[in-house]
Amino acid sequence: PLNSFLALVVSQTVFSQDRPGGKGKGKGAKVSGKIIGKVIDLNTSEPLEYCNITIHKTSDSSLVTGGITSRNGEFSIENLSGGRYYVKINF
Repeated sequence: PLNSFLALVVSQTVFSQDRPGGKGKGKGAKVSGKIIGKVIDLNTSEPLEYCNITIHKTSDSSLVTGGITSRNGEFSIENLSGGRYYVKINF
């Protein structure tokens, strides 16, 4: 069942910032970030492979990107622009 797993997600909210020394109108390169985690079955403590991971904007729930968990239940979503997000996991 869907509620039989626990997602241990390490996440950081990433905010876009201008870096000093950038070219053109005083603007620098934008900061990007990533969300990493591992999905584990709550009953067996075993990692869950091939779970769908989707990343959504908190502001309007729009889909930003996604991926799947590896054989050991881990995932990494990279190159996220600044903002606040939430993660959905489907198995």
